[in-house]
Amino acid sequence: MKKFVVSAPAKAILFGEHAVVYGYPAIAATIDLRCYFTVTIKNEACEDIIIDFKDLSENTIHIPIKMFHSISNKESVMDYAWKLVSDLFDCAYHESLHDSPIIVSTCVIVYLFIRATQLRSDECSNQQFPMFNGKSTICIEIQSDIPSGCGLGSSGAFSVAATATILLLTNNYPLVQVWDIDKIQRKLISSLARDAECIIHGKSSGLDSTICTYGGTIVFRKDQLPLFQEINISNFDTVKLLIVNTNITRSTSLAVRKVYDKWKEDKTCVNSIFKEIGTIVDEVIDILNQKDNCEISRSLTRHIVRNQLLLEELGVSHSISNEIIEELKLVGIPAKVTGAGLGGCVLGFILGVDYDNSELNDLISRWHTRSLWAQVTFIEATGVKYNSHFL
Repeated sequence: MKKFVVSAPAKAILFGEHAVVYGYPAIAATIDLRCYFTVTIKNEACEDIIIDFKDLSENTIHIPIKMFHSISNKESVMDYAWKLVSDLFDCAYHESLHDSPIIVSTCVIVYLFIRATQLRSDECSNQQFPMFNGKSTICIEIQSDIPSGCGLGSSGAFSVAATATILLLTNNYPLVQVWDIDKIQRKLISSLARDAECIIHGKSSGLDSTICTYGGTIVFRKDQLPLFQEINISNFDTVKLLIVNTNITRSTSLAVRKVYDKWKEDKTCVNSIFKEIGTIVDEVIDILNQKDNCEISRSLTRHIVRNQLLLEELGVSHSISNEIIEELKLVGIPAKVTGAGLGGCVLGFILGVDYDNSELNDLISRWHTRSLWAQVTFIEATGVKYNSHFL
């Protein structure tokens, strides 16, 4: 029996939301919440690949191996994947299928199997793939620490972990005891994951799939090459992040549209807000490379507070977000919305020791009684990773 685990991290945008859409920089980082694909390969005959979505359904999904035996090169792979998944769930394709998380997630997996198979089609026959010979049982268990739909990159992490898993299962990469994923392999994983993420969101900037693949902290600039620059900030290992989910369902497209409408109405005012947010990003990078931790804490606090005020001026905060931010302020933790806003998550920056830990724990307990998910996390330097358990 062979067993291996592939995982990819969540991400948080630390500074630069919305201004990044207009060409200004944003800072994003991966955090230590992850999406896990646990694969078990048994020496038992089975004609299906068995998918167990632990967070979505009590029932497993059985994908017939024969699905991948006759793949047409004449039609869109994405359209073909939707056709296969519609047949799998015994329903006609309709736009409403995009509203079902389990159907969409299954489509991502089917799409990636097709793409991965095509990558290998010129080099080996289907019979050389362990899941295509029908002599093995392939079970994929999927579980995630990352809350969905709140701007933490759950879709990006899922797509990245799925991509790496399927590239392994289709022999694009060797199934070995130890796999140190190199830059060329990460580039392919990121590219395929970005394409797969389009099944979930319709389109993708590539930010989530990139940072979830590579990990660490990056500065991202839209429509500039390179799109992102990895930054090595020694002082970030002292920063803890508190993520609080407002439970307010938010629409990224709605938030972006709201800011755009405001920009059309008063370009001079909104451009000045964008410019100041961009300046905050540049100054934060300089601040984090300083040596004096006390000064770092004071300066970061000022910039966090100012960034939040600017986001409020753009109209993308929410009354619940503002309430959580004020509660955190009382225990000495500066906070701001992260991502698109209008709900989603609040990001608290735990800097040094300038906060009351017991009061914070009490506050988190009170949030839990209000059904608000909250967790202290760390900046995670590792992107997609692999662990094997060969028996």
